[in-house]
Amino acid sequence: MMAKIVLLNYLRAIVILAVMLLGCSKSVAIQKSEHASRDRQAKPEEAKPLLAGDRFFQNQDVKQFSLRFSKSDADLLQQDHRPYIRADFSNGTESLYSVGAKLKGAAGSYQLLDGKPGFTIKFDKFRKKQTLDQLDKIHLNNSVQDGTYLCEWLGSEVFRLADYPAPRVAHALLKWNERIESMYVVREAFDKTFLRRFFSNCDGNLYDGGFLQDLDADLEKDSGFGVDDRSDLRDIVSALKHNDAQMRYREMENRIDLDKFITFMALERMLCHWDGYSVNANNYRLYIQPDTGLAIFFPHGMDQLLGDPNMPLFDFPSSHVASQVMGNDKWRSRYRAKVKELLPLFDPPEKLIRRTDQIANVLRETFKELGDDPLQQFNEQVEDLKHRISERANAIKEQLSQEEPQPISLAAGESIALNDWYPACDHEGMAIHPKEDQTPPCLQLAITTEPGYASWRHHLILKRGTYRVEGRYRTEQIEPIDELTVESIGIGNSRVERWSKPGRDEEWQTFSDTFTIVEDRFPVELIVGVRAKKGLMQIDRDSFRLSRVD
Repeated sequence: MMAKIVLLNYLRAIVILAVMLLGCSKSVAIQKSEHASRDRQAKPEEAKPLLAGDRFFQNQDVKQFSLRFSKSDADLLQQDHRPYIRADFSNGTESLYSVGAKLKGAAGSYQLLDGKPGFTIKFDKFRKKQTLDQLDKIHLNNSVQDGTYLCEWLGSEVFRLADYPAPRVAHALLKWNERIESMYVVREAFDKTFLRRFFSNCDGNLYDGGFLQDLDADLEKDSGFGVDDRSDLRDIVSALKHNDAQMRYREMENRIDLDKFITFMALERMLCHWDGYSVNANNYRLYIQPDTGLAIFFPHGMDQLLGDPNMPLFDFPSSHVASQVMGNDKWRSRYRAKVKELLPLFDPPEKLIRRTDQIANVLRETFKELGDDPLQQFNEQVEDLKHRISERANAIKEQLSQEEPQPISLAAGESIALNDWYPACDHEGMAIHPKEDQTPPCLQLAITTEPGYASWRHHLILKRGTYRVEGRYRTEQIEPIDELTVESIGIGNSRVERWSKPGRDEEWQTFSDTFTIVEDRFPVELIVGVRAKKGLMQIDRDSFRLSRVD
């Protein structure tokens, strides 16, 4: 009996000990879990590794730069071929010696040393592997065309919000030699460092669009291990000019990343980047991706954004690729859909205005140190920019709400009268006006005081097909500008304008011009004009007709 009691007490003790141990284990586990939870809350997610320039382009303050170079190198800087000279560079905390420096800028922004010059700084030009925050090169833009100093940043911000490759932007006070400090816009360079942020393979050809050059120009190759004879560019141009529209569109899709281009084009035009590729065939870079062979465009020179908040979104631009997009019904629909998709970047405008204010406040602290006048001018310009952002958001919505303009539809053999002519001329020394009191009623061009070119024009949007325009004109005492331009009468359209010598004075001449539209739709400007030292031309207003001949 005593043995049983001892055994029971022993078992009871084991159970109590097990319960105690289990409780302690749970308590420790709970404490560990609580500690782990607190640790997770205290420690942020593992940060992504910093890439080249990430610290440099944080936009938390205005940087302090100095640039020093010798008098002899200053003279070299101003030579036409824009050579690199040796200079010493400092950002306040780090000094770099023998960096490459040269003047930069194009029409409107390029200034010599007696003005406010822009600079390109290449840190490793003369000392290999020398970098600043792993950056090989930066641009210091003088922003003489942008009193806000914000447009370049704003454009880059919008592109990057749309997840589109664009260079980063910061701001700095620059003092070069003994000059007074001035505000500059600091922009990331288009180079392999830039490409590595967006592409796994950055060995493709990178081309500089240059000044007012489309893809059929001899574009400068900045980098890449692709072909050296520009045959990759010529392949794109051949596709753009193919006579068969459907073949043209297929070849374009094989050469250009159309999805990316439509996004690029939508953003440029929504930002009113009138001096970019989509509108003006200017300010762009082109990268041929080595893995796919497809070309992608990068935005550049965005220092004049939103100048006209009502700038059209759906007209036909002159640049080759953009005009083809707008002339292809399917691509045009995709473009309109992309504009609608990107609208939230602009509307409501308060989001973009608030972000603009944040950067403006950073700059404002520096402008306070530069004096009352610079600060006042900056504040006025920023308020105007914010107002234009709001206006642009409203204009985009308004244009999206409007119906697409429809091209003129003519059956084979059908014709229409051409009545809506408007004048265009080189200068005011020309008399261009209707002559309703004459039989037949005429549209008259008279060159009287100085040589030039004057014309009457008629704008149409036409579907694919072959067309003929016909009409009558007469001339009086046309005197050619010189012996090389005796062909003074120009008749045709905005694609092909044909020139000829004047007929016999005061006799009515009949002309006929035939042309073909290969796109789904395309704008055509019919032209009847004269270039001369002096003389008169009249066109029979009621005689002009357009007919479809296929």
